Amino acid sequence: MNAFDVRAVAWVLTRDVFADTVRAALGASRRIRPGALTALVPQWNALEDAQRKERQSRRGSMSPGARVAPGARLPTASANALDAVVQRMAAECPEWYGAAALWRRWRTSLLQASIGSSSALILAVGSSSESPLADVALVMLVMSMWCLLTTLQLWRIYRLVKRLSEPQTPHEGNALALEAKENPMPRGPRS
Repeated sequence: MNAFDVRAVAWVLTRDVFADTVRAALGASRRIRPGALTALVPQWNALEDAQRKERQSRRGSMSPGARVAPGARLPTASANALDAVVQRMAAECPEWYGAAALWRRWRTSLLQASIGSSSALILAVGSSSESPLADVALVMLVMSMWCLLTTLQLWRIYRLVKRLSEPQTPHEGNALALEAKENPMPRGPRS
């Protein structure tokens, strides 16, 4: 786990809350019950506190201007806090953040990115630079890049949920692992 995992969780939650709020404002029914998201607040605050304490402790031990590498592993306190957030997400909204739901959302996002990129390529190759289709190709490319970013974020969260839902040793597990035994879910990509 690294800082990108924290950002992926934050982006996906923010995007889902925003989309659900817009749906409700337009008169459609909510997909995520409001109480489910407010249940995440204590875990999210604990994650922010752990990261803040770790940044403060690094400031005292590092030279000015030194940075932590973007791919560096999360310290234990932050990793544990992120685990708690992800477990709560999956427990409160399994239809959105359970392993099976994240797998479906990831596949859909990957398909959208693939179709958008392919369409952009076909339009770009098949039209002249003066054609309005060249502008459409650029828009399709930008949209497919957004889908690609979403795909990457959903994949990271899926991996976190999947890791937390599997027993850590043959004799122990966690709440998600017990729930997984009752509700089997797809295994994900086969290698």
